[in-house]
Amino acid sequence: MSANRVRRLFSGSLIALFFVSVDALESPPVLASCTSGYHYAYESVVVDGAGGWYHPPTCGGPPYYGWVGMDGQISYPSQYPYLGNQNNHSAGWIGIAFSDGGWVQEGWYEGCIGGSCRTRNLGRYTEVMNGSTGFYEFKDWDTAPLAGSSIFLIEYAGSGCWHLYLDYSVLKETYCSLPGSGVPEAVSEVYSGDGSSVSMPVTVYGYSDPNTNNALRIKGASGFVPWTSSLSSGQTGYYDERSGQPAYWFGVFNYNYKVDGYSQ
Repeated sequence: MSANRVRRLFSGSLIALFFVSVDALESPPVLASCTSGYHYAYESVVVDGAGGWYHPPTCGGPPYYGWVGMDGQISYPSQYPYLGNQNNHSAGWIGIAFSDGGWVQEGWYEGCIGGSCRTRNLGRYTEVMNGSTGFYEFKDWDTAPLAGSSIFLIEYAGSGCWHLYLDYSVLKETYCSLPGSGVPEAVSEVYSGDGSSVSMPVTVYGYSDPNTNNALRIKGASGFVPWTSSLSSGQTGYYDERSGQPAYWFGVFNYNYKVDGYSQ
């Protein structure tokens, strides 16, 4: 049975990773329209001068890797996604991506990823890919309730280590031997290995009040700050596939601390 990672590689050029059996590392998903099967709606931090919208065939903006944390509320879908095949998946997550091709991330999923499968319920997970060593791990922690929400937190702890929290203060994983900074992302993702029209149910990231832990916040040298339209370093880039069939959309309620991803 084939299973895949939750993850994209971005910035307009593909980063080569290796392909291993499904019992170890899975075939790495890569950016949006750049590889068959994966589709996205997301925001991330890009370098100065590259902010704004990207759509196929352009594969996103060049990332800015200078941030050391991210947190925010994820409001789960009110309905289960249509997968077509359980080996496909639909997911919503926040994460930090690294310049070596690795990442840490957490959120919800349904379908099959990294050897874990859920059908007719949503799971909460953490995931790591060490781009230098090739170490990969996906952990399904518990069930995410339809139309519920929780706060996720990812934070650099020093000495190459990153903490991943569920429910804001519940430490679930610490991963080390990773870069000390990366690019924050809020991403809705689907994977269709068989060509099915996998749905991207509405997932909301953040909250309308920027001065809370519920809003999307990113951490720099001065600590956590709301992910607003003006950043101390870098700018915000957006990507979606609104002209596709099905169409995958990214929407902004409050720039950029409350956003959503969905399909039509």
